[in-house]
Amino acid sequence: MADLYMGQLQAAKQAKRLVIIVFILLFSVVLWAKFAKLEEVIIGQGTVIPVQRVQTIENLDGGILKEVLVHEGQLVEVGDPLLLIDETRFAAAFAESSQERESLLARRNRLLTELKSVELDDKSSFGATIQRLEIPRKGVSPEVYRQAYNTYTSRLTQLESQLQQRTQSLLQQEQASNEQLANISALKQSLKLTSREVELTQSAVDAGAVAEMELVKLQRDEIAMKGELNQATALLQQLRAAKSQVLEERKAIVFDYLADTQNQLDEVSNELAKISQSSKALEDRLLKAQVRAPVRGTVKNIVSRSIGSVIDPGEVMMEIVPQNDQLLIDTKVQPKDIGFIRVGMPAKVKFTAYDFVIYGGLEGEVTYISADAQYLEDGTAYYQAFIKTTVSQIAQQPIIPGMQTQVDIITGKKTVLDYWLKPLLRAKANAMREP
Repeated sequence: MADLYMGQLQAAKQAKRLVIIVFILLFSVVLWAKFAKLEEVIIGQGTVIPVQRVQTIENLDGGILKEVLVHEGQLVEVGDPLLLIDETRFAAAFAESSQERESLLARRNRLLTELKSVELDDKSSFGATIQRLEIPRKGVSPEVYRQAYNTYTSRLTQLESQLQQRTQSLLQQEQASNEQLANISALKQSLKLTSREVELTQSAVDAGAVAEMELVKLQRDEIAMKGELNQATALLQQLRAAKSQVLEERKAIVFDYLADTQNQLDEVSNELAKISQSSKALEDRLLKAQVRAPVRGTVKNIVSRSIGSVIDPGEVMMEIVPQNDQLLIDTKVQPKDIGFIRVGMPAKVKFTAYDFVIYGGLEGEVTYISADAQYLEDGTAYYQAFIKTTVSQIAQQPIIPGMQTQVDIITGKKTVLDYWLKPLLRAKANAMREP
């Protein structure tokens, strides 16, 4: 009897212990469910599309196809050569334009140096300061520079010669003027003495000491001497006027030289500006003869053309599907879920081509949500959303436009308990209603 009682007591204790353990486990599970959070996601189906539009490769000027440097499906980087256009006609025109530009540049440098080399200076014996300077050599070949320098020295030498002639004439005028001044001084002195002699003779004639004939002779000499003095004075004025004229001529030579040089410089500068523009255009055409990739991407749809065939201006030769450091996923979201999605929400992109367990997915962000629903051919409604990823590869595996994806848009987080209670809350909300 005692053994039976003890067995029942032991069984009761074990049952009580089991109830306590179950209660603790249930409490622990509920407590965990209360605080453990899971991501709340909206699932959409998407397709990888290029971030940039497909780039069409064309040549605006056209020409003769020389060589195709890429093949279908080749990955190219920005600036990689794609095809070559025969540049012969552009190269010849560019070479001719470059030579003309070089010649104009040398002329402009020479004319600028000439303007700096000549300066009007009345204190100089030539009436101008002339110094030979170095002409800039940048952008000019030695042969063209030598021709420009020879012209430069020749023009300065010619200017110096003209000024030298005028200066020599000035020296002659100066010498003649000095001689005439000396002659005038002598005539004035002689006239003074003659006039004194006439006065004395007049007194002697009045006293009857000298014959009147002697006085008349002296008066005739005085009149003649005054005439010579007037002629000498007039000649001096002519010499001085001639000297002033030569000085003006010398100034005019310098002014004309500088004005002519400036006019030439203006013309050359205008021509140089025009030829520089045309030369730049030809250089651009020459550079475009080698068509290069504008973006990083994959080559496709190469037009089959034989080498030497004529390419029309603007003709599309191939296309490049851009590949960026980011991907854009065109995602379809069901209308019942669109109210919970906002731009900026995080998302996880899973690619059907790569096992998610092995390769994982890519992190992304919602960048666009369509304002209105769109429809498939079968009439199914959906909203369009764009998801931009942070990288363009998954575990070093390539991702190309057209790949299918599953997009999990993370709208928030809920506890496990919220998920458990959701059916009950929904049932409660639908209970006690008239069907």
